[in-house]
Amino acid sequence: MFEIALQYARLQARVFVRCRAREAELEKQFQSDLACTEADYLRKTQDMLSEFNRAQQLLKDKITKQQNMYVSQSYKAAVFKLLNISLCW
Repeated sequence: MFEIALQYARLQARVFVRCRAREAELEKQFQSDLACTEADYLRKTQDMLSEFNRAQQLLKDKITKQQNMYVSQSYKAAVFKLLNISLCW
């Protein structure tokens, strides 16, 4: 009877050690996966921010171009108006 109890205790100790080893292995894998996920998230966030900044700069450039064209057209219209007025005199 004592021998069976001793074998059971040894078996229980081995199972406990194996369970703890597996738990540590899974925890390590989880931490590794979590780090990869965080890195991927940061990379994607940086990519989106970079894309947004490029689009924003493109729109700013287009607005500047449109403003320059407007000023140029306004200047030409003013000059033409002055020329018409002076031609009428």
